[in-house]
Amino acid sequence: MSVSAQNNETAWVLPLDGTWSAAGDGTSYEAESSDNTLSNGAKIISCSGCSGGKSVGYIGGPDDGTIVVNNVASDASTDTTIRVQYANGNNSQRYANVTVNGQSHVLAFLPSGSGNTPFTSTLHTTLEKGDTNTITFSAYEEGWGKFLSSFCTHA
Repeated sequence: MSVSAQNNETAWVLPLDGTWSAAGDGTSYEAESSDNTLSNGAKIISCSGCSGGKSVGYIGGPDDGTIVVNNVASDASTDTTIRVQYANGNNSQRYANVTVNGQSHVLAFLPSGSGNTPFTSTLHTTLEKGDTNTITFSAYEEGWGKFLSSFCTHA
């Protein structure tokens, strides 16, 4: 698994006293990592603009292509922000079911201009303390999700 800390000025924490502070470094996970589980037709594909030059495609569809990202770590049981890099070369928005430790969410993917141009969608969810969190990307209403490149957690 490719994991790297990032200096991320796009993630912020707004405490109840109204002050802002940087959320700190995040942890990045590559979708194409061999630590992840691909099933039902999801597969690693080329993506010239994606980290590592690869992404995971064929998520969703009638076969419900699925990727399970295993061993996602968190220092505490807490609400967190997950930034998902994807490529959507279509002219219309796509969706995927994203299940985090059994809690289901629907995530939207706006058109990114091409299948090689990564954009970012953001999901707010809860991770449990430790490195046993799992995040599953699968079909939303039998539609196709988009190509996943990587994602970053701030927990």
